Amino acid sequence: MLGRMSEGFQLYIGNLSFKATVDDLRELVEPYGATNVGIAFEPSGYSRGFGFAMLATQPAAQAVIDALDGAPMMGRKLRVQHARPKAAEPSKDKADLRKKRRAANRMRGSGETR
Repeated sequence: MLGRMSEGFQLYIGNLSFKATVDDLRELVEPYGATNVGIAFEPSGYSRGFGFAMLATQPAAQAVIDALDGAPMMGRKLRVQHARPKAAEPSKDKADLRKKRRAANRMRGSGETR
């Protein structure tokens, strides 16, 4: 089930203003029982324009979606939905193997020998 995490139900909250703070987002979702709220930031410190909220139950999560999806916040319409699990990144070993294969193919194509 989308959005179901070990601690509860995680929601994605997108199209946030880049000026929105964690406190702004917390103030918006805490009345629905959100226990953990955060905004994604770039390494440079700039907001990525989306965040997450954790709710204990599916009905509470659905109440947030029903109330806030499309709602205005700081001049933008929010996009609220169940969070999807983060896609697994390829293992380092597979990436290294691909690099070695590409290098070997380049050497074969150039007529070089080992």
